[in-house]
Amino acid sequence: MKQPEKRTVLITGASTGIGAAIALRLAREGYRVFGTTRRLKNLENAPNELKAAMNECFLRFVELDVTDPATIAAALDRIYAEAGQIDVLINNAGWGTFGSVEELPIETARALFEVLVFGPLRMIGAVVPRMRERRHGMVINITSIAARAVIPFQAHY
Repeated sequence: MKQPEKRTVLITGASTGIGAAIALRLAREGYRVFGTTRRLKNLENAPNELKAAMNECFLRFVELDVTDPATIAAALDRIYAEAGQIDVLINNAGWGTFGSVEELPIETARALFEVLVFGPLRMIGAVVPRMRERRHGMVINITSIAARAVIPFQAHY
């Protein structure tokens, strides 16, 4: 009987927090996991459990900034060269800011939207055409409870 093909998962923002936890879980369950980080040197501060899994499972990291189309293209080239496909895209990259609406610089709000809104759109635009061509794939967008609940001093988030 033929072994089922391992699914390839790409997770943005996977070096810390929820992204790291998802990457760790999926890698341990046998998925080929490519996590992203804006700078590979950031992995020096990654949780020890994540570092260990990089040696024990199929867990690789690629440099990718969701606000930079050139890094997206370079990362996808590397992933497709190594894995041949992406079965699941998990848009998780993000950051937050605190401050009152009237005091937060507009540049900060723009930077936040670049990551939280336009970043996932860039990733979907870059990955989904191949998924559509294969007639196979899934996109998961991780968002925040802030989409449904008011959090003081986080109006932009």
